[in-house]
Amino acid sequence: MSYKRKITAEHIVKDIRSGMSDERLMEKYILSERGINKVFKKLLDHEAMSADELSSRIASYADLSPLDYLRESTPHELVCLVPIYEENLQDIRGSVCELTEKSVGVAGLEAAVNELKKLVIPADEFFGISPFSFRAACRWVEQQNDGAESVAGFEITDISDEDYQRLKQLIRSLRLPE
Repeated sequence: MSYKRKITAEHIVKDIRSGMSDERLMEKYILSERGINKVFKKLLDHEAMSADELSSRIASYADLSPLDYLRESTPHELVCLVPIYEENLQDIRGSVCELTEKSVGVAGLEAAVNELKKLVIPADEFFGISPFSFRAACRWVEQQNDGAESVAGFEITDISDEDYQRLKQLIRSLRLPE
């Protein structure tokens, strides 16, 4: 039985951007050299950091077998980027795994299909964007058999114009520069 450790992207990105060495990152997050490279690749894949920021640190994708890379891409193993919580339940936080102007994928929040929630993304904690909220309907839930967090997909059903602009700003900040 393997133990899956969750590393919060916002914390490791702050450490990387502050100049922390790979050795110190591996010590702090209890990672092997292979593990830290997988984290770097996930940060790139999910556009949490740019290729320029990580180019001197990351080993090539050839260092991973195709099966390892496919395993990394499954929903329950995504490095999630941004915290999210249900309004009035700020202490119970999940993580945004996918984000579009119409939908959000969330790991770690309990939900049922067709359940309506008012969700808050405190983007100021990581991206310097004011927190914003929206109403969303759960469209699917994937329960994990291996004890990992469940993942749910929400359709954004109601969002103010101001919060919609913040959502678009967050989406733009998640993209790699061209």
